[in-house]
Amino acid sequence: EILGEKLIMSTFIGVAVAILVAQAVVPSDAAATRIHVGGVDIDGVRDGTETSPFSSVFEAQQALRAGLGAGSERMVLVKGVHRLDTPLSLTEEDAGSASAPIRWVGDGTSSVLSGGKSVPTSVFAPVVGHPTMIKANLFSLGFNVSTLGKLACPKPQSIAQLYLNGKPQTIARTPNIASNDTWMWLGYETLTTVTNTSFILNDDGAAAELKLALSGSEGLWLHGYWKFDWRETFIKIDSIVETAKGWLFTRNSATVPQYPFTAGCRFYAVGSLSMLDVAGEYHIDRTDGSLYFIPPHPLSASDEVVVSFLESVVQNSGGSHVSFEGMTISDARNSVLSLSSVQNATVADSTISNGGGSCLSASGKGILISNNTVFGCGTSGVSVNSGSTTTLEHGGSSIIGNHVTNFAQIVRTYSPGIGFGGVGLYVANNTITNCPHTAITGGGNDHLFEFNTIKHACYECTDVGAFYVGRSWSQRGNVVRNNLFDGVGATERLAQKSCSQNAFYLDDEMSGYQFYNNTIKNAAVGILLGGGRDNSITHNHFENNINDIHFDARGLTWQQNYCNANCTSKEGYQPACFRLELEKLNYTQPPYSTAYPDLPGIFKDHPCLPVNNVITDNTYCHNKVAGKFIDATPAQVKTWMSTVTDNTEQCYSL
Repeated sequence: EILGEKLIMSTFIGVAVAILVAQAVVPSDAAATRIHVGGVDIDGVRDGTETSPFSSVFEAQQALRAGLGAGSERMVLVKGVHRLDTPLSLTEEDAGSASAPIRWVGDGTSSVLSGGKSVPTSVFAPVVGHPTMIKANLFSLGFNVSTLGKLACPKPQSIAQLYLNGKPQTIARTPNIASNDTWMWLGYETLTTVTNTSFILNDDGAAAELKLALSGSEGLWLHGYWKFDWRETFIKIDSIVETAKGWLFTRNSATVPQYPFTAGCRFYAVGSLSMLDVAGEYHIDRTDGSLYFIPPHPLSASDEVVVSFLESVVQNSGGSHVSFEGMTISDARNSVLSLSSVQNATVADSTISNGGGSCLSASGKGILISNNTVFGCGTSGVSVNSGSTTTLEHGGSSIIGNHVTNFAQIVRTYSPGIGFGGVGLYVANNTITNCPHTAITGGGNDHLFEFNTIKHACYECTDVGAFYVGRSWSQRGNVVRNNLFDGVGATERLAQKSCSQNAFYLDDEMSGYQFYNNTIKNAAVGILLGGGRDNSITHNHFENNINDIHFDARGLTWQQNYCNANCTSKEGYQPACFRLELEKLNYTQPPYSTAYPDLPGIFKDHPCLPVNNVITDNTYCHNKVAGKFIDATPAQVKTWMSTVTDNTEQCYSL
């Protein structure tokens, strides 16, 4: 019997409610008031009809506020490309209702809301001495120093970026990205003799090139994994001096990496025109507005060159019963589309892309994020926080059928393809690819993840999970089933030799997850069960992983502070004391005591042992790698009061 059968049934009910609520936001079109925007160029006053459409989404917004179509469903039909001068900002004043929602509807990729400015190909001029490099001035197009953003520590602040025909181009850097899109790095064994403010680089060629870059308009910036291969920071270099030991790099005192320099770490450099040397790269001089670009092909009038201008494109704060459908929303210096404190809001069948921050974030209840294409995000792809972990009230929200790829383009770590929080979220049928760090991560209770596909994940980092959760005893009732993990491992050269890339990572005593009917292929580690309890891992198939399951009892050794009944908080590492976490939630009383009956007595049941984990009825195959199923011995498992049984080798013939 699968543990938590009642929980699964309650999750089914929650998911059904979520879908019904989400569907209620998009009723029949038959009785809708249609308000037209764009598509026809006319003079004079416009009334929003098909023959006299509003010229901008802002005119439509004002007409809606004035009562146009009030009492009926309203469809704002957007045609053409709209490059916005200010974000489309919705508030409670722009809300619909359950019986009369407001739908912003496009016809697919040709209906565009962009926060970028077009750079006509005619304004580019050749750069003398560089036969393939061209130049334009962004200040003449309405940019200024502020709207170009800036490089900063720990990460760039709302920097303008260049897109060609909707595809992100590469900020000039050293070393270049390889032709197969693998990121390349400096350092490793050539980076030695570190202090808190400096390091020695024994690479004459790189040091000479970077010393030249110091004189650039923004100086020299390094983006590096300075100690761990799971956390990176941008820093500025003040000086590079040749010494008897090698080239001494000294950082700017105001740009402090999150973790100190460590011998053997890795980095790349940005910030200087001198690094612009391959097709697809560009450099923006933020002092005079010059854009330098080596296009991947000679530009013609049909090419669309865009530089992100607005910090965000669409912001909806409190505008409930509002949807965006069939739109392309793109080109922001920070977040592209954000929904906050909304109810019954939908983003569907759209392309959300090309931002310096997250592409799509949402909080509230009854949110549906469905069938979108998401890419080119500086940080996370899609994130939803819905429901209350205090009351365990389900948020009734769903993330379904999206394709999320090529995110975390600026902040590489902890910028997931899908981020989740709250209670009762349904995440299904999504495809998440090209993940330098994690594909799915978050927290909360009673979530259901099913029929998702994760490919090419954790390729740049260590100690990481394609699906990562950790450090909680309260976040229970979560189910992960019928998902595919394929290709979880490093494809770049890493600096840190320890730790691993895990398909499913239950870190630091994470407890109460059900993981079943999943397939994990070609991973460094299939599942890392890091000292947690009450986890069920059953009926999964593991194929050609180096280690299918790692199982440890870290609560008995270096992590005892987390699980002891008399534990105390540890500065900067929350929650480092499960007792405090649980007490904040009043865990011995409803709703937690009734939702999770084993929780009130947890400190009487061997709190630091990884008890009650069940690993049964899984199959595995290692016909292409010398792998193993589990690294814990039967004696250890027995001591830990857990169960590992009826797991069998099974290789399928093609």
